[in-house]
Amino acid sequence: MMTTKANEVLENLRDNIDDVDKAIVELLAERFEYTHKVGITKAQHNISSISPEREQQQMKRIASLASDNGVPPQIVQNIMRTIINEVVRQHDQIKNSGIAENFEDTTSDPMP
Repeated sequence: MMTTKANEVLENLRDNIDDVDKAIVELLAERFEYTHKVGITKAQHNISSISPEREQQQMKRIASLASDNGVPPQIVQNIMRTIINEVVRQHDQIKNSGIAENFEDTTSDPMP
């Protein structure tokens, strides 16, 4: 049986975890906003949804970031692989749906 103090500590820790989870989801949403724009640009210029060289660079960078922060690289790489797979799926969907035609081509505009 847990003590009242242990319950309080666990509740506080779980509240902190919930806050981190919220931040992760918010960051994923922001990331998907950018990857959506990438998908539109790729579709407008008939560029492949898959970028093996970029993916390889990302995996190396992510593994290094994970190591630097005391997180097992394989766990982070697995999560990133799931994200990349979803991004590629979305890019294929954008390309196949023709919705990119509804967006202005911003390749000549300077990025913010």
